[in-house]
Amino acid sequence: MRKPLLFIFCVTFTLGLAYADKTWDFKVWSQATIDQLTADAAGPGNWSVASETRFENNSDFEAGPLMANGQEIAETKGLTFGTMASGKVRIDHGTEPPRLMLNGNNLSFTVLGCKANNVITVTTLTGNASVERGIKATNATRTSGAEVSLDVIVNVFKVVADGDVTFTTNGGGVHVRDVEVKGEMSVNATALTAGIVETAYYDLSGRMAGRDFESLRQGAYIQKTTYDNGAVLVRKFLKPTN
Repeated sequence: MRKPLLFIFCVTFTLGLAYADKTWDFKVWSQATIDQLTADAAGPGNWSVASETRFENNSDFEAGPLMANGQEIAETKGLTFGTMASGKVRIDHGTEPPRLMLNGNNLSFTVLGCKANNVITVTTLTGNASVERGIKATNATRTSGAEVSLDVIVNVFKVVADGDVTFTTNGGGVHVRDVEVKGEMSVNATALTAGIVETAYYDLSGRMAGRDFESLRQGAYIQKTTYDNGAVLVRKFLKPTN
């Protein structure tokens, strides 16, 4: 009987991947990212130094995460981007405030693994002071913020159904200052491209049981693994006799 009971237990406690209240702040770019972009501009050449305050993509980008010098850019981890021709993605690290710019109409980025009723806030500004612009969304309904404007827009959307949410520039190039998701998010395992920060084990009442798997006694535990891109993996399991 023991093996069937163990099997049922493990099936009942399924694997979960989750973010909680995730924020991408493009008003802050780390020196490590600037160095990464500088190295790419001097080597592979996927990015170029457009000015003292700006990098832009120097070659066509396929859909996926933003990469530079062979690594994913830390500030955009957890997002994917649509296909971009050269010069369509700009990282304005030295402007006031700094920002990410999608330099054209119908350019997109996607927030992965959203849950129904998540609230997503995206702060944008038109890239042309004389032309009203904004963003549109799929799988999310706008609850606040103008569709297009000459002024800063605090776009607030409510997610319709579990799944990804894609935002697309509306009317031309747009500065994106930040993206915030409120609530738990499911994340595809392929999004966990970052390193592990910490792994900890808890009993089923939520009390810390330790950080060393080998030292755990026989019993049921919750494993919580935190990644440096903000993702958290939570897994319930049964440890057999040592």
